Amino acid sequence: MKTTRAEVFRSTLHEAAEKIGMAEEDIAKRLWLRQGNRKWLRRIWQHGLDRPNKRTQQDLTKLAMLLWGDHHIERFWVEDAGKPLVDSHDAIHSYMGFHRSVIELQTLLFDNIDNAELVAAIKSSVESLVQKVKERQKI
Repeated sequence: MKTTRAEVFRSTLHEAAEKIGMAEEDIAKRLWLRQGNRKWLRRIWQHGLDRPNKRTQQDLTKLAMLLWGDHHIERFWVEDAGKPLVDSHDAIHSYMGFHRSVIELQTLLFDNIDNAELVAAIKSSVESLVQKVKERQKI
């Protein structure tokens, strides 16, 4: 029996989520999905997705960033999607830059840390970003 694109998508989504220890509800919380988008996530979790459209493109990109640390949504329709598209972890980290900081801050918010820790984390991230901007201006 031939595997459909939707089945490949669903399988890839489940495998990637399992590798990072997340379930459907964890993904919805981490991505700050609203009710309508949660229904969309539940639908693709259960039935897969044949192809993206303009409405799903942004959420698929967020999902790919969460699961693999990059924006390559094509990976959802590749059967062996667990392999990184970029070989070096450093290359992925340098590409992500600011986005990784934002994801880390979102993670802190969802982990219900106290306000003092949150303020310190935000201050540290902002200081880091300001330093990077200053370094780039010197070049």
